[in-house]
This record gives sequence, C-alpha cells and structure tokens, in this order.
Amino acid sequence: SLQQQLEQMQLLALSQSREAETAMMAMGELKSIEMEQGAEIYRLNGLVGELEKHQKVQIQRVDASAHRWKLKRDQVVEELDNAKLDILRRDEVIEKHRLLISEYQSVLEVVKKAGGATKAFKTVK
Repeated sequence: SLQQQLEQMQLLALSQSREAETAMMAMGELKSIEMEQGAEIYRLNGLVGELEKHQKVQIQRVDASAHRWKLKRDQVVEELDNAKLDILRRDEVIEKHRLLISEYQSVLEVVKKAGGATKAFKTVK
C-alpha cells in the first residue's frame, strides 16, 4: 500500500539523512585532523630549519677552528725551519772558528820554533 511505501521512504530518507550527517561529522573531524597535521608539519619544518641553521653555525665554527690550527701549525713549521737554518749557520761558524784555531795553532808552532831558532842564533853570536 501507498501508506507503507510512504513510511518506508520516510524511514529511508531519515536513515540517509543520519548517514549524511554522520559523514559530514566524519569529514569535519578529518578536516580538523588535517589542520592539526598541517600545523605539526609547519612546526617540524621550523625545527628542521633551526637545526640546519645550528648545524651551519657549528660547521663554520669547526672550519674557523681548523683554519686557526692550520695557521698555527704553519707558523710552528716556519719557526722550526728558521731554527734549523740558524743551527746550520752556527755549525758553519763553529767550523770556520775551528779552522782558524787550527791555523793559529800551526802559526804558533812555527813562531815557537822560530823563536827557539832565534835564541839559538843569538847564543851563537
């Protein structure tokens, strides 16, 4: 009968209305979750940016420190090279002095012998 069909259609419409309302609520919840996720992603991207900045600063500090140590090492190497050159120069001077001393000793021996000869010559006169 027509009355029963009308009641069934009203029940179906009511059921579909409730389903639509439930679907709308679920879509609202999904939209809320999406917004929360978007905010969380934004926050995490901010944290990643901060970490990247911190990392860059740390890398710059390490690079600067390494550069300072390299300069210091280069300075020490240069000082060592200069010290080696000074030692070599001093060794040369010492060797020259040894040669001079040896020559003076030879001359002194000759002078001593000549002095003895001179005394002997004076004695003979």
